[in-house]
Amino acid sequence: MKPNKRQQTQQRQLLDQRNQNLPTWSPVPKTGWLKSVRNSLGLTTRQLAELMKTNPSGISKLEINEIKKTASLKSLATAAAAMDCELVYAIVPKSPNRTLDEILDQKALLLAQKISKGVAHSMSLEEQSVSKEVTNTQIKNLAQELKRNLDPRLWKRSKK
Repeated sequence: MKPNKRQQTQQRQLLDQRNQNLPTWSPVPKTGWLKSVRNSLGLTTRQLAELMKTNPSGISKLEINEIKKTASLKSLATAAAAMDCELVYAIVPKSPNRTLDEILDQKALLLAQKISKGVAHSMSLEEQSVSKEVTNTQIKNLAQELKRNLDPRLWKRSKK
């Protein structure tokens, strides 16, 4: 069953709270996390392979796949566990200190401006234009409504 708008809002707020408690990570090391951690623990590929009950070429392939972003989470979690570590996985907003709510605010504002631009153009052709202040208030109200309703147009790709 599809969650309703209220549940989606509550889930977004909960995720934003959880994301605030996540550490900020530096970029992925050039050699990848797996190889970097393995090396820092003094483990050879052969030793890690033994711990994972695989062969050293499998470890090398996994390290390469991590860098190429084709390694499975399951494989990375298994390797992490073999090194007495754990895989931490999250999808978070790109900008630090940004929330999912702010992403929606931005999407809603852009869509409201786009919608308003078309209406404002039509009204000016009919010599019925309104003040900039009134227009800005209407855009703000429309953006709030678009966000509240999680309007599907928020995620529509704009044609270039």
